[in-house]
Amino acid sequence: PDAAARALASAPSARAPIPRLSFDEVCTSDAALYRWLGHLADEGFCVLEGAPDDDEAGCRAAERIAPVMATIYGRAWDVVDSPDAINVAYTSVALPLHMDLAYYESPPGLQLLHCRCFDAQVTGGESVLLDSFEAAKLFSVRHPREFELLARVPATFVKEHFARERPVVMRYRRPHFALNGSGELTGIFWAPPFDGPLCAPLEDVGPYYAAYRCFDAFLTGLVETRGWTFRLCAGEVVTFNNRRLLHGRTSFEANGGTRALRGCYVSIDEFASRLAVLDRTHGAPPGARQPEMGLPMLGNQDHANGLPLPSRKPAEGPPL
Repeated sequence: PDAAARALASAPSARAPIPRLSFDEVCTSDAALYRWLGHLADEGFCVLEGAPDDDEAGCRAAERIAPVMATIYGRAWDVVDSPDAINVAYTSVALPLHMDLAYYESPPGLQLLHCRCFDAQVTGGESVLLDSFEAAKLFSVRHPREFELLARVPATFVKEHFARERPVVMRYRRPHFALNGSGELTGIFWAPPFDGPLCAPLEDVGPYYAAYRCFDAFLTGLVETRGWTFRLCAGEVVTFNNRRLLHGRTSFEANGGTRALRGCYVSIDEFASRLAVLDRTHGAPPGARQPEMGLPMLGNQDHANGLPLPSRKPAEGPPL
């Protein structure tokens, strides 16, 4: 088999059961907290079950790790279909796979989404997750020329919104794939809803957009076999590493019902610190945790913790 097929065969099954833990245990037991952080480090996500229906439930879980990371959306925010939406997430349309706040210099690390209501008559609205590092590893083998281009040409991520209490103008430019000096993958930045104008030499413009479309189609195809698509239930909190797991949502029709989530963030650095402390206090010697199949635990651009990529040789001819 080719290198891409071998890499896919060695990857953990995306159809494996979703890691699940008790919300109450995570909030009261350091042993359960350590298991939760272990799932976030290894698989990149975990669902907490049995959360109470109150505004602060998600934040209480987050603060078992570190203080909540406030952003332009506040300390916490409600994801509900709103006629005056200030973000595409606050509508009922489908959300493509993306990371949140790619226009920040340091996007949030962990994201927690507490499902407070998901009425039975609501159709659609399933959550979608995909491991972006696994996807990029496969993409680098199947489409090496496109991968190299997206690792070299900086994309533009933009948030501009004046019709709000505190107007926002935020722009940040960087390549979609971040590599360290050894060519290992250390970060991925993908947020189609917040793409801005490309600022690149003319000769890179056409190839960039061809590579962009290629990766976008690759992700869409990969969701079917390597992604997780599931419907949340009231009382569940889906938690995931925003730096590693791309997330999205299928469109939905309320049909007179309600789909309501409440979210918050935790800094990637404070998550890393809390995990390192628990690794030591709960019996795991320093350096003992090994990321599954060599995947980075965090995706935080730490040059000491990159994902080695298979050898790749750009194909002859134009980009696919």
